[in-house]
Amino acid sequence: MNDEATRANQAALQAMAAGNMPAARAALEGAVARHRGDLRLWLNLAVVRRQLRDPEGSFQALREALAIDNRNFPALLMQAALLDRLGRPREAATAYGIALVQAPPDDELDAPTRLAVARAREVHAEHVGALGRHV
Repeated sequence: MNDEATRANQAALQAMAAGNMPAARAALEGAVARHRGDLRLWLNLAVVRRQLRDPEGSFQALREALAIDNRNFPALLMQAALLDRLGRPREAATAYGIALVQAPPDDELDAPTRLAVARAREVHAEHVGALGRHV
């Protein structure tokens, strides 16, 4: 991350911590316009857009993040969780399966991510079980 992108990211994180999601979005959207290849900016923008109830905008930011690194675990997990939240169970289960392949060991994850991974395993296992019963 270069200095300008770092400053924009820090400003966005401060705005997020203060609950000012519109300011965080503005900082991040300005930054990604100038630094399209910065993965952290796209990930944070996806989070902010999700908080602002803009799922399509969040998906768009996650697509950009995955274009930079198609194996990025946080982006894959966020994408699957968003599908899950939107009530798209088959797509969520498939996306969770892809994310789980990239997941680091549980002891390397923070508590919220461990909970998200547990949900991923649950949804994916239900889907695999249903497919097995169907076949």
